[in-house]
Amino acid sequence: MKILLIDDQPDVMQSLKDAIEPAGHECVLYQNPAEAVGRFQADHFDAVITDYKMPQMDGIRVLKAVQQSKPGIPVIILTGYADTEGAIEAVNNGAYAYFQKPVDIKRLFKTIAGLETPAFHVRAGGSRAHRLVRENQDLIREVNGRLNENLQMLYSLLRLEYDQISDPAVRAFLAKTFARIRVFSLVYQESYDHPENPGFRLDQFIQNYLGSLRAHYRTEERGIAFSWDLKPVSVDTETATAWGLGIHETVSNAVLHAFPEVFTGEKRIKVSLHRTSDHRILFTVHDNGIGLPGERILDRSTSIGLALVSGLVRDQLGGKIMIRRGPGTTLSFSVPEGSETPAGPPIETHSTQQKGV
Repeated sequence: MKILLIDDQPDVMQSLKDAIEPAGHECVLYQNPAEAVGRFQADHFDAVITDYKMPQMDGIRVLKAVQQSKPGIPVIILTGYADTEGAIEAVNNGAYAYFQKPVDIKRLFKTIAGLETPAFHVRAGGSRAHRLVRENQDLIREVNGRLNENLQMLYSLLRLEYDQISDPAVRAFLAKTFARIRVFSLVYQESYDHPENPGFRLDQFIQNYLGSLRAHYRTEERGIAFSWDLKPVSVDTETATAWGLGIHETVSNAVLHAFPEVFTGEKRIKVSLHRTSDHRILFTVHDNGIGLPGERILDRSTSIGLALVSGLVRDQLGGKIMIRRGPGTTLSFSVPEGSETPAGPPIETHSTQQKGV
């Protein structure tokens, strides 16, 4: 192996070099740690052995520089002091080994021999890959956390504007807008709050979304009772936004239009999600409201929300939409499973009332 030796005492370095090189290794010596780090960054080394106490740059700083420049290269730290705190600091910062001077050459040889084994290289490579994956996940969470904070701020600003406006048409428009912004926020939360889980848990998203929607539209005050039956389903995170918006437009359309003021009787909406025997994901919203008027169909609807559902389901998800009239309205969309990932444990069926829809 090619080993970088760093020590401000030349005689110590030469002694180590004389002991190590007969075993077939090559040692490169530096008294100045800053210069040694520069050489390390420009050249290839299999290991670094450095003194702990040096005037220009101590061993811990050398260790951190090595880890930052070429993660996974083992660093062995030597000291002439019975320094317990130094040993703890070295280990906590990722030192491969720690020796007190005078160095026990047999133990040092055994440690160096361990660096040559295939098991070490597999372990070091796995550790490096694991760290890079973890750092990437942390970065993704940070970026999406900031994006989610911006969405929340935008939501709050629109809410302030909403409270200052008296025009019913403008208020209705703003209400729909910040409800959609809230959907984006929920999608990001479900996508990136659980990096250990593959895919986007559609059933968990729907459960969280329904709680947000019921509060947003004050469904309990309006006497609308919800029930839901959500089987465990995960989809690719790349399709999560399309799923989220499609679900929102479908459910909110039922909340806003199925039960006008003239409607009498119980007001019920049921939401369900499951896989079909032909490997499709089926999402359904059924209400017992007034139903769609006349021969109104989705493609010719004047509702921007329903037209948006059509574009999302057919164009982005590659699915199909089904509408059944009377009594009430049932709107379903069926999407091929494609590359969806396996779901985790199921969410139990919940209902806000004893009766089904």
